[in-house]
Amino acid sequence: MQPRMKIIPNRCSTAGILRSETSRKSRLPLSLFMCGVLIFCAASSTALAQSGKEYKTMGAATCASSNCHGSVSPRNSTNVMQNEYTTWYKHGAHAQAYKVLANADSKRIGKHLGIGSPQSAPLCLECHATYVPDKSKRGRRYRLSDGVGCESCHGAAEAYLETHTAKTATHADNVKRGLIDLVSLETRAKICLDCHQGTDDRFVNHRLIGAGHPRLTYELDTYGILQPNHWEVDKDYVNRKAAYNPARAWMLGQLMRSAEMLATIASPKRSKQGALPDLSLFYCYNCHHSLKEDQWKSRGYGGRPGELHLNASSMLMVGLGLDVLNPALAESYNAGLKKLHSSYAAGSGVASAKSLRGVILKELVPAVNSTSFKSSVATGLLKKVVTYGANTPYLPYETAEQVAMAVSALSSATSGKGTQYSTLIDGIYDALADEEAFNASRFTSAMQKMKAKL
Repeated sequence: MQPRMKIIPNRCSTAGILRSETSRKSRLPLSLFMCGVLIFCAASSTALAQSGKEYKTMGAATCASSNCHGSVSPRNSTNVMQNEYTTWYKHGAHAQAYKVLANADSKRIGKHLGIGSPQSAPLCLECHATYVPDKSKRGRRYRLSDGVGCESCHGAAEAYLETHTAKTATHADNVKRGLIDLVSLETRAKICLDCHQGTDDRFVNHRLIGAGHPRLTYELDTYGILQPNHWEVDKDYVNRKAAYNPARAWMLGQLMRSAEMLATIASPKRSKQGALPDLSLFYCYNCHHSLKEDQWKSRGYGGRPGELHLNASSMLMVGLGLDVLNPALAESYNAGLKKLHSSYAAGSGVASAKSLRGVILKELVPAVNSTSFKSSVATGLLKKVVTYGANTPYLPYETAEQVAMAVSALSSATSGKGTQYSTLIDGIYDALADEEAFNASRFTSAMQKMKAKL
């Protein structure tokens, strides 16, 4: 892995970043930016699922006219900024996703895997580009070198490209023509998770990680602000879509990541490496840590020392959130999570994983969507997560990472927008600066300082 570098907030006038997002972005460790080997989402499967048809992918250049989305600066004459392409191309890392495959680290990973050039390997292109292997489904201006372009998230544009700007066009009509409806936070999360967690067709297993690929992690609100916004949450945005609330985005993002983690556990293709379980399912640092730190003297193992522990980082966050939002659902959910661990340890976890995933998608997501995330609720969630982080010694790095992102997201939804905790949150992220030299006691100390402030 490459050494970590500080993420510098994007200060360009064309990015449309909210001030609160800019200040938060400067705190995020590079571990959340995939250690310099950028991993992005390709959403062609989601587009097909929504529209019911498979349209041609036209290419990012079809959006680049200065009269469409290629203006060099935001405009006020329409209900979109019209500089969306420029923001993506000049300031977004998604536009660099294909180019990353040509750097020395990517070439070394390709050599380890025996796949040749990563820029021509489907294994890499599935997530590092808007990848359309069927050439008959590529428009004239389609280019692999665009990286992860507009249509990865917004859907193959063949049918809606000409009509979506018409005065008579409706959002529903555009969706029927292949535009992906991104109003739903669950849909946004699922599109990202198609690569940041994976599907049966594309996923980062332990073999790829062993070859040098960064491990995957995700949190909807945090990953959203890592990229410069090409929209503005103004009155028109709220009228057409909905107000954006970081606490709601955090909770729904954790639910969707948990659902996709459970899908990975239940998948015969992703959960196995031959006769062995795929080790990417588990906490990395249960194995990759020093045995001289005497962690066993302070850490609790729930009666299961020496065993591999499923990476339940987002699932734990869901439980904490439900404790505040809906204690009755929290009780049944936590019982299901406990059953998952025990049944998996006994070699029969697939049924439990499928059952818990069904509960998340059918019961918990609708319940959360009907919940008000006013400032007092966000404060309650923040206190719950901070207390957990402060009172649980020797958290695994993956869980500590999720706790930090939760603190950042939830504090932004409180009355002070998180500015009152800025220095303390800096300290929390500083404790996560290097996962291979992670000092869990330092992280706990940083969380205890945050708890004292609350």
